[in-house]
Amino acid sequence: MKALEKKRWKKLNTNQNMESMKKYLIGLVLLLVCEGVFAQQPLTKSRIDSIWSYNPDLGNTLRIVKQYNKICTSLGIVDTLRISEKGNQFLYFLGENEVKNFKSGYCMDDRFELTYSKNSHFPYLHVKVKPTINRQFELSVSKDYKCHNYLVLKNFSNGVLDGRYIERCLNGSVFVEGMYTQVDSVYQDTLSHIDYHTYEETIEIVQRTKSPIKCGTWKFGEYGNQIKHYLKCPD
Repeated sequence: MKALEKKRWKKLNTNQNMESMKKYLIGLVLLLVCEGVFAQQPLTKSRIDSIWSYNPDLGNTLRIVKQYNKICTSLGIVDTLRISEKGNQFLYFLGENEVKNFKSGYCMDDRFELTYSKNSHFPYLHVKVKPTINRQFELSVSKDYKCHNYLVLKNFSNGVLDGRYIERCLNGSVFVEGMYTQVDSVYQDTLSHIDYHTYEETIEIVQRTKSPIKCGTWKFGEYGNQIKHYLKCPD
């Protein structure tokens, strides 16, 4: 009789342990979902359109970030924005650094500045990216008489043109493509800054010690079929 009672208690404890384990696993799954581990879904166009339907600002931000990443990929630029979804929030990272301050129509961050317009008559996208303190590139896309999406890419070192320069249509037609290098030169540079909260312009005078010059082979013309050679670019 005692042996039977002991067996019944052992079975009951086993069932209780299994029930506790089930509750633990269910709780763990819910926690992971809340943390976004299982909540990640591909950011397809249809999903972004769905997000835009109830949150236009977020939808536009996701659209413009995806467009920026697509352009960077087409140009072989590695400094794309990584989008991370956590719960009902979207986070953006340039390398390991989080990019914050996304607003409707612009983003002002230490290493990433973006302004854009979805106006069908005057669409544009302008991005300034600072992967490092001394290195920066600017990328802009706007409507032009040459093509609907006219792309300009500029690279800078310490605020002066240096590296690859491109003017082209997004469909591939090249109008200008070449490289800049720098030579010693002392002069003053005038910079214009726009405050996107107040739209006020401020002027900054910067002392420069380097000046940009073209180097290597440059392509011109609608299909890049006009070639001009400059001094060899430094290695």
